[in-house]
Amino acid sequence: MRIKAGHARKPNDHSIIPDYPKLNKLLFDALTGKNQQIVWQKNDFKNNVGDVGYNELITIGILIEDDILKVNYKPGMAAVPFFQQTTVVRFYHKLFAEWYAANYLSKCAGRMFPLLLRNKFKKINPVDLQFVFRFACGLNKKASSRIIKYLKGMEDGQSFASLCFFEQVGEMMSSGHCKDLLTGGDDQMPLIVDSFKGQQYRFLTLQLKATFAELRLSIAVI
Repeated sequence: MRIKAGHARKPNDHSIIPDYPKLNKLLFDALTGKNQQIVWQKNDFKNNVGDVGYNELITIGILIEDDILKVNYKPGMAAVPFFQQTTVVRFYHKLFAEWYAANYLSKCAGRMFPLLLRNKFKKINPVDLQFVFRFACGLNKKASSRIIKYLKGMEDGQSFASLCFFEQVGEMMSSGHCKDLLTGGDDQMPLIVDSFKGQQYRFLTLQLKATFAELRLSIAVI
């Protein structure tokens, strides 16, 4: 079987959105930090990303500049205006930030030692940052297998691992490989849960049913 059947793009064909390693790491650290950051001072962000990357992000509309008024509370600063204007930047949608963070994760997951990689995974809240995992699975074959294995080991992580399974692009899947990813490779019967909440998981249920039917694998619907 081919994941995302009929999808025209090839693995790693994501040249429409510019890729900058410094930006990828900056956004991964910002989204997974103790205090998640989604707004930056313009000059700070520009210094981290570089002029070329910054200008391209602004030009294509991914990054937005906002002018805000900041109150100066410092006493004894009569020469300084009470209100000061500053420019901050933010992404048009958080999904763009997650895309760049996923690029960083996919490269780490493809080459980093398992113990160090696990520490990276632990920083990511799969509820708040699910697309970091999902995008990464569509970018790197080795990363996807490591991510899926990690998610399956989490409490109640099987459903999300299955969702990430379908984010892979362009890979031919045998029935054995498919069953191994979804069940861990043992002899237990794969399970599909019809009570998944949300539109994404209802879609996942249909995808799983179609996949197992195509591969002629046994399933149990609960």
